[in-house]
Amino acid sequence: MKIRAISLAAIALLLMQDCAVGQNGPFRLGTTTHFSQGWPDRLWPLVRQVGAVTVRDSIHWRKVERVQGHYNFTADNSGHIQRACDAGIGVVLGLDPRNHVYDGGQTSFTPVARMAYANYVKAIADKFGGCIVAVEVGNEINGLGNVTGPAALDRAVSHTALLRDVYRIAKPGHSGLAILGGSTNAIGTGFLIDLFNAGALSFMDGVAVHPYRQDPVNLDWELNRLTAAMAARGMPKPIWATEFSREFASPAQAPGFLTKMAALMSASGVRDALWYALADQKAYPTMGLFTFDGSSKPVATSFRNLVSDILPRGAAQRLNKDESGLFHFRFGTDRQIIWGARRTFSLSGPALIRDSTGTLIAQLGTISDDPIIIEGNVAVKLGSQTVLADSFYDYGKREWVYTATRGSGASIPLRPIDWKFGSYIGHPALKPIVVNSLGLAPAGGGRLPIKIMLRHTLLGAGPVYASGCIARKTIKGDGVTFELLHDGKAIAQSLVGANPYQFNEMINAGQGDSIDFVVGPNKHAAGDLARYRFRVSRYKDDPAPCS
Repeated sequence: MKIRAISLAAIALLLMQDCAVGQNGPFRLGTTTHFSQGWPDRLWPLVRQVGAVTVRDSIHWRKVERVQGHYNFTADNSGHIQRACDAGIGVVLGLDPRNHVYDGGQTSFTPVARMAYANYVKAIADKFGGCIVAVEVGNEINGLGNVTGPAALDRAVSHTALLRDVYRIAKPGHSGLAILGGSTNAIGTGFLIDLFNAGALSFMDGVAVHPYRQDPVNLDWELNRLTAAMAARGMPKPIWATEFSREFASPAQAPGFLTKMAALMSASGVRDALWYALADQKAYPTMGLFTFDGSSKPVATSFRNLVSDILPRGAAQRLNKDESGLFHFRFGTDRQIIWGARRTFSLSGPALIRDSTGTLIAQLGTISDDPIIIEGNVAVKLGSQTVLADSFYDYGKREWVYTATRGSGASIPLRPIDWKFGSYIGHPALKPIVVNSLGLAPAGGGRLPIKIMLRHTLLGAGPVYASGCIARKTIKGDGVTFELLHDGKAIAQSLVGANPYQFNEMINAGQGDSIDFVVGPNKHAAGDLARYRFRVSRYKDDPAPCS
């Protein structure tokens, strides 16, 4: 796991780091384990403790087939899978297509090695039967080092060939086994489109992605990009988020993150999702549901509550999805999850309100960025909308129009770009311009700057407050310029250097007036990576946060 790649690409990735397909059944939540890498047996009871429906682990090909054509499944190399099967836990296997007895240990690329890998997958399915719910072919194949040798020269073609052999050999007789292709670090829709163009969709039952991110908010936007790419080819497939999580500065941050991710994935048609990981590890010391000594963390309680109480009620339905800054989901008839911009609410009847760990909290009347869970068959009545547009909550949505200007020329519309490590807003002819939900990078500089503009057009008249925060993300570069415009007239402007720039300006606006947030390069654009948050609100005490 983990994002490793670099280049224009690296700009989008660095920004992202600061940052629907029809279902064949209910959304399921599981967790990644590493018993194949030597985890102690004492961690097994934790799988049951959180109620994980599935686990994702591996069986190392090189340990089972040491001699071509001879399989030796032992307690040491695959006993952990038998243990899961005996316990009635479904297993997603991530299987690396490398074995030292084929193709010199490089990623299988010859017909003989590909066939051997396919036969290995079949041997696993034959031995362990229906408890193997899916096989993920390869791991994060859009990342550096995860595909080696000749197969890396054209990953789309080589991966498609491998999928074709696996599907032809392993799928017959194992109709319940899902063959997962893609396996991208992040939601690599650009990379996956290359796979789809090579014919890979014909040889997979689902697309595997690892949607690592700092915040869940724009997850559905990216998932929709992937869904649309499959729909355009007339071959929709379920999406499996076979790894997801992030590093956390505090254990208290993880439950809210998990709750938001689960709601967004369920509502976007994700089939299965597996939290990374069951326990903290030396390389990833904050991402587990438990510490490595088995101590429970708050996120384990959140996980168990989702699995046992919320997700069984059915796929999430997104409510009020056209309202700025509001994330409101209903599960079945009597569970709701809500978070977003500050806003009052009331309930139509008696209900319980819990935080993201399931702990009862006092009756609240205000929505915040911390998700709450409402128990009861009640309607939520929302107070008046105070935040009209927020560049983070409403990224890529109708509240904003994204354009760029080269010098003093006409505005150039920016559009979604599907990149190999995610999707962002930009333009193929204006590299390295990048805009995502948490960061942006202008281009040009000096006498020919290429500026980025986010425009919100007001639907009603009256005083509003335009607020924001913009800061450099790196110590490289000479900073960016910023302008706040009302119908083309400058309201505020600044050069943003070492210190963040914050503003909160009142504007007496009419219906149809435009408010523009414009970011450009200083003398040059090299290293001009900036984090930003822009907001238009009705009240001064609802400014865009600077964090």
